[in-house]
Amino acid sequence: MVTPSRVGGPGPNVPRAFPASQDHSFPGTHPKEGRRARVTGDFRPWFPTDRRPTMDSPVRGGRPGPDVDEEVEVVAMSKASGLSVWEAEVLEHVTQHARAEGELLSAYRRLGEESKAEWVQYVSGIVEEDEVRHHRFFEELANALRAPVERGLGESVPFVTNVADPAALLEATERLLEAEKRDVKELKRMSRRLRSMRGVSLWPLLVEVMLCDTEKHMGILRFVRDQLRGQRSLRH
Repeated sequence: MVTPSRVGGPGPNVPRAFPASQDHSFPGTHPKEGRRARVTGDFRPWFPTDRRPTMDSPVRGGRPGPDVDEEVEVVAMSKASGLSVWEAEVLEHVTQHARAEGELLSAYRRLGEESKAEWVQYVSGIVEEDEVRHHRFFEELANALRAPVERGLGESVPFVTNVADPAALLEATERLLEAEKRDVKELKRMSRRLRSMRGVSLWPLLVEVMLCDTEKHMGILRFVRDQLRGQRSLRH
């Protein structure tokens, strides 16, 4: 018999996306626990209420409240799949968003094809590449949720685990972060030199796109850096 956990999640007999014995860092997710929250057999143990709101729930009395029909449907899905209610809810949301991303990808493709203009095809192709990656992200998120109860799935989002030598990897990460910071300065300098071409050329737009990509790279590297700093501190 599966018994519910203290905060409304499944009992210890139900497979989960996160192993019960593994620590995962979630920056800023819990005011009392700071940067680290321990996953102890529930997907979101730091949720402050005994009943989790659905992801698109209306607000009732100043607090989010689940839609009854939607909650019943998600509970039924969780029982059928072996997932917790929260995991089934997230899976449903991810799946719906993946379908929406697929429709958006088709719309961008049509935009380029129907424009009959090479420059529109070029810029829509840039966005299309991002949408393809976003669609893959959602598929891998869904696979990560299904993996504990299904086999034969494709690639999935991996866990954040300990690395063999956090100090060495941290040094390499910080070098990359500094290189990206230098890249930002160079791209901003180039952007200023291309001001006269705005509105008549794609060049300034492409520099802006590269600036956004570089900021994204820096965000990823900061995440890696923070994880490695935490792992290094645990070894000392």
